[in-house]
Amino acid sequence: MRTNDSALKQVARQIRVDREGRLLYRGPKESYRERWFRLKGNLLFYCRTTSTGAMLDPDPLGMLVMEQCSIQIEPYGDRPFVFSIQFQGESDKKHFFSGQNQKQCEDWVCALRASSIQNLKSRMEELRSRIKSIQGADPVNDMIVIPKPPNR
Repeated sequence: MRTNDSALKQVARQIRVDREGRLLYRGPKESYRERWFRLKGNLLFYCRTTSTGAMLDPDPLGMLVMEQCSIQIEPYGDRPFVFSIQFQGESDKKHFFSGQNQKQCEDWVCALRASSIQNLKSRMEELRSRIKSIQGADPVNDMIVIPKPPNR
């Protein structure tokens, strides 16, 4: 999904991001281009870069929504340190990213996988289950409400 909606531009311009940095990017049927990426929640924005690799303009060229997708390291990519994103229902379209080293590539893959709402829900359910097994009560449904003291 790509958009240049003004509300999304505002989100992309925010200083606080979950991860950002320079990667080479090749969309479906394109060649690699250097882009500056900013991950904010489950939104991956990409912007133009300067000749030195810095972000040229905070207004994004586009955005990918990190939901219902598969993210993987490509061991036999067309260049070193490549990972890809493929969205459900788009088996013929893959987005390729190339980092500067293996660690950068792995860090991006971890951050992108952790960014989806599906992943966050799974983590929440896992933590909820662990708390229930320790305390014997569901931390959400069995919350104990402590009454306020009376006004004096």
